[in-house]
Amino acid sequence: MTMEAPVGERSPTLYDYLAGAILANGVIWIGLVIMGSLAGFFPSVPTSIFSDVSYAMYVAVAIVVSYLVCRRSSSKHLAVGLRLAALEWMFSIIFTLSAVGQLSLILVLTFFLCFLLGAIIGAYMALRSKLRSARVSTEGAHNA
Repeated sequence: MTMEAPVGERSPTLYDYLAGAILANGVIWIGLVIMGSLAGFFPSVPTSIFSDVSYAMYVAVAIVVSYLVCRRSSSKHLAVGLRLAALEWMFSIIFTLSAVGQLSLILVLTFFLCFLLGAIIGAYMALRSKLRSARVSTEGAHNA
């Protein structure tokens, strides 16, 4: 997935994207198992609350993984995040189909929106972090 980058420019490799997508889906599936256990312990809690928490978990995990993968890039953070979101989405569809056997269009679109939102926020956070560290290093060079 990486193209020839100019000297000094870094871009995530295919392995970085795959690792990010697998990490995101692994954490999500572990979280879903934990929430399923919690739902059994608290039967009086409406299931809609657990589903809302699961969607928030999808976004949060996508933010963290997008941030981590985008930190490996020196430019084009949004493009990196969007590629990662697409891969995470495809993996989640495959994993869900293998576990449940069927998917609704609403669920597929919800997965897509969660990963997309997480990727955009994570890419933005990674870019902000890079710009902040670059500003600090240039301010330090001017003060020395």
